[in-house]
Amino acid sequence: GWISVPLTLMVIVGVTNAVNLSDGLDGLAGGLSLLSFAGIAYLAFQANESLLALLMVSILGGLLGFLRFNTYPARIFMGDAGSQFLGHYLAVAAILLTDATRTAYSPLLALFLWGVPLLDTAGVMIHRYLQGRSPFIGDRSHVHHRLLASGLSHGQAVTLIYAVHALMVGCAYVLRWQPEWLLVAVYLVFVLGLLSVFMRIPKLPSVLQPQVSSVPRPAVQGGGDRWMIGEVSLTVLYLAIPLYLVGA
Repeated sequence: GWISVPLTLMVIVGVTNAVNLSDGLDGLAGGLSLLSFAGIAYLAFQANESLLALLMVSILGGLLGFLRFNTYPARIFMGDAGSQFLGHYLAVAAILLTDATRTAYSPLLALFLWGVPLLDTAGVMIHRYLQGRSPFIGDRSHVHHRLLASGLSHGQAVTLIYAVHALMVGCAYVLRWQPEWLLVAVYLVFVLGLLSVFMRIPKLPSVLQPQVSSVPRPAVQGGGDRWMIGEVSLTVLYLAIPLYLVGA
């Protein structure tokens, strides 16, 4: 119906910003996007969506080459333009994959494919709101900031987030033919897991903490904590309206 167009645009803007905000550690946004695109590529191949699978493989090749120089300590950076491109690409790809006119996959699978960036952004915004602050003003309360504050090293924090995101993408594959109530139930488990991170992150067991080093570790800059909703909205409109008209 008519509501699908503004809802789709809102989702695209949200996921675009979520990936942008995840770009707070070297290799994080690129690695998470790599895992998601790999999952979409395989699911598209399974559904005989050859063109979508080919597009995903093409961006996977670019990301692999980029991550070679973007992992810690990074020598090149994608910036807002790169992370927003990945977010937009990821949002549209997941929507196309779960389109009822293309495949039999449930739209809920997209939640797993968007994984940690979407959960983290939603959790941070809710946390700010509950504290009486604007959800659109950036801070250092994202999950990667909390993991660093808990004592994990840069590499440990990124690896842990990779593992959780890979698990979510894997769930998208395992649950692809399961009823939607089960998808919701499993997703709620991840929601509760993120909630526990926000509530109990200062109490992480010492076994997860890195060995104390005599070399001071430089502070990590959270370059993704900017919510450029107006700019991204215009960009999405410029891209989405022509695509919608062509599809119509």
